[in-house]
Amino acid sequence: MSSESELLRLWNKIKGCNACPRERRYIPWAFPERWSDKGFLGDCTVTIPELGRTIKIMFVSFRPSTVARRWGEFPSPGSKSFENVKNYYLCLKEYGFENAHLTDILKCQKPVKAGVIPLELRNCVTRFLSKEIEMVRPNLIVTLGRRASDLMSCIQAWLKTDIPQVQLLHYAQRKRENIRKFRKALEELRYLGLKILVLHQEGVTIQGIAKELDISSSKVRKLLQKFQL
Repeated sequence: MSSESELLRLWNKIKGCNACPRERRYIPWAFPERWSDKGFLGDCTVTIPELGRTIKIMFVSFRPSTVARRWGEFPSPGSKSFENVKNYYLCLKEYGFENAHLTDILKCQKPVKAGVIPLELRNCVTRFLSKEIEMVRPNLIVTLGRRASDLMSCIQAWLKTDIPQVQLLHYAQRKRENIRKFRKALEELRYLGLKILVLHQEGVTIQGIAKELDISSSKVRKLLQKFQL
């Protein structure tokens, strides 16, 4: 069975999940396929043509803060939520991440400031997130925002996984300066960070990576630190 077929089965399980007591207005949501981005069904594969290699990447947010009325739909066009998610998809496509797997740690839509309920976290991780990691087998987890980063580090310790992890600003940051920083971080990840990570995972030394990419060893160390390596 293909990774996409397995993810589609999991997608339908998320859609029908009623494991947690919740108010009727809190409905599950996952990133649908739009604008050539695979969303939740992405198999993680990102091509690095400069090295002739591929790498598997998973983008992880804290929880859906979208306002979609039904499963598999985008928020209403013209709303802030719609523009945020649309810009996220288009930025990923621009930098070659359209096949990356997009997901949330917690699967139900709730207000941005909503806290974490232990039962909800346990259900979402054991029923869904852990299965996603097994299916797509990422080489890198990109967390969006501090809350997702801190929580994902704890989840990796819980699941006893050791996947390199890097934090970016959340795509819904409304300040123009933060949006610019998000795009710049994606660009650095795509055109430099991924090359360093791939070469490091192949056993190339820091000095060897620096020579291969014609950058300083200190730059290599700095980016490897971002990957928590």
